[in-house]
Amino acid sequence: MSELLLRFLIRLESSEQAGAYENHGPLFHRWIPDGEKDAITLDTGDSDITLRVWFARWGYVSDNGWIVFSYERREFDTSVMDKQGILEAGPLMGMLKIKSLSDAELLPMKEHRLGDKAYVELGRRVFDLLWAPVSGFLDLLRIHYGQYWIRNVERWDPSKGSIGHYFRTVLEMEGSLDDGRNWFPFIPDEQVIRITGVVADKDS
Repeated sequence: MSELLLRFLIRLESSEQAGAYENHGPLFHRWIPDGEKDAITLDTGDSDITLRVWFARWGYVSDNGWIVFSYERREFDTSVMDKQGILEAGPLMGMLKIKSLSDAELLPMKEHRLGDKAYVELGRRVFDLLWAPVSGFLDLLRIHYGQYWIRNVERWDPSKGSIGHYFRTVLEMEGSLDDGRNWFPFIPDEQVIRITGVVADKDS
């Protein structure tokens, strides 16, 4: 039996916001979580599954002396943080740890056999473990704590795309089988987008 680590990142910006007023994730006051050491554990209902999520300190001190959010820079000055009234937390990150997976379950993933039945079934299981607790956590921030601009994590819809496309684009998911020393893209099947539409009958 082996242990699988899956790390993910969910971008929380709302596409409906005007660019000048866009918030990158939830807002904090004079403090912001410091990555994984301030992680929150979410309930998965399974003692062999651990799900932790966190926010980190993304950004840098701009020329005006205040911290500005940036996906590219992680130059956070805590002395400025203590004085700043509004701080952007950025994306939600997390780690799912699944214990006691059999070799039969893991082999297709190890060999990158996209579309293998066992790999796809593992992907579906991962989605079922993640989506409800993460969605609930974001709902708590949005509704209970008034962070109404945070968009929820998109739910996988097989009619719109493959689960491989979902994990790669929505969750930016990577896996590890050696306790985080090496990481690989977690893509159970080919990345496919499905588009549906209505075609009018020219004779109607």
